Amino acid sequence: MVEVAGSVSSNSKSTRQGSNEHVQHWNHDFCNHDLTPQPATLELSRPWAIAATAIGALVPNLVIWLLGLAAGGSFEMTDAGKTSSVAPGGVVILTVVPILLGMTLAALISLKWVAVIRPAEVIGALLPLATIALTIQADFDTASTISLSVMHVVVAAAVVAGLEAMRRPLVRAAHV
Repeated sequence: MVEVAGSVSSNSKSTRQGSNEHVQHWNHDFCNHDLTPQPATLELSRPWAIAATAIGALVPNLVIWLLGLAAGGSFEMTDAGKTSSVAPGGVVILTVVPILLGMTLAALISLKWVAVIRPAEVIGALLPLATIALTIQADFDTASTISLSVMHVVVAAAVVAGLEAMRRPLVRAAHV
């Protein structure tokens, strides 16, 4: 019985030494890793990326519309002698519908060709930025023109961010 206890004790001691070696090895490995902070990345499924992008662009655009109103903007334009307002309904429709259409198209194509998301990001940024020219050409007052132009920039940024959030898990899954 003494021998068994002795052997248990020696086994216990050798197990502890093995544990200590493991801890030292783990500490050594941990200390050799690059501990540089990594940027946070957002990864979303296709449907969540589309929804988050639409909402993520609509909310700031409605805030910009309210700020434009507070700055004296009317958000009205005259076309062929007829005055029409583009807000708030126009802000909602012209923010959400192009995002839903464009991102859904990119998501569907990416089912077969994930690489389409990069060109979609470029297109999704350029189209809203290019259409700022149409806003400037319309006869909006200055506050409305500035507000509507900033809304185009918000849509461009949201689409690029949303498509990138859609792309990341797809690329990661392809490399696994």
